[in-house]
Amino acid sequence: MMICESNNESENNSSAHISIFEQRAYIKIETIRGKTVPEIHAALNEVCGTDTVDRSTVQRWHQRFRDGRISIDNNPRSGRPSTVTQDNTNAAILATLLDEDRRITVREIENETEIRNKRPGMLQNGVSILHDNARPHIGAPVVALLEKYGWERLKHPPYSPDLSPPNFDLFPKLKEPLRGIRFPNLDILNEEVSRRTRELNKDGVQEDRKQISKMTTQIHKNCSL
Repeated sequence: MMICESNNESENNSSAHISIFEQRAYIKIETIRGKTVPEIHAALNEVCGTDTVDRSTVQRWHQRFRDGRISIDNNPRSGRPSTVTQDNTNAAILATLLDEDRRITVREIENETEIRNKRPGMLQNGVSILHDNARPHIGAPVVALLEKYGWERLKHPPYSPDLSPPNFDLFPKLKEPLRGIRFPNLDILNEEVSRRTRELNKDGVQEDRKQISKMTTQIHKNCSL
């Protein structure tokens, strides 16, 4: 039985913290045994409590092991130390993590990088706010308050749903093979969506992107009228 923390001070010598890598090893073993994501996460949570990795982390590694992955180590990253301390290294690692999984959570990033505490000096260079053009963000009281405190406002780029790449490359291709299928539970649906998403770039992407170029040209033409 794994023990994350002991509630009895006399048992400290026999207890051990279960690391992220040990939890991954457990996920791998249980995946091979055919256990589901809820079952694996529940077992980890029973033993590790607040130290348990997020369910989405279990889902991600469960899928990787099902796809044939063997190693429980992180993917190689250039120049990464065992414990992250430098700001430039942090930025490189975060960029890599976000490239691998755009839906990764703050908790998962904390677990992957071993960055545990907030930096008290992060606000010493002032505040920068990225706003879109929503009415609550451009209202006179909000603008006046931001100017009062001297906070920098980063302008949000124009956005048109008609030009969104997912409308051409992702959503239609993702929905087509899933159309009409009823899934017995959310976990199976998540696994199928993840699998289908990974297959999207195998063919046809460049052909669909031509539509974006055509739409852009048409919008420029309309704006010049």
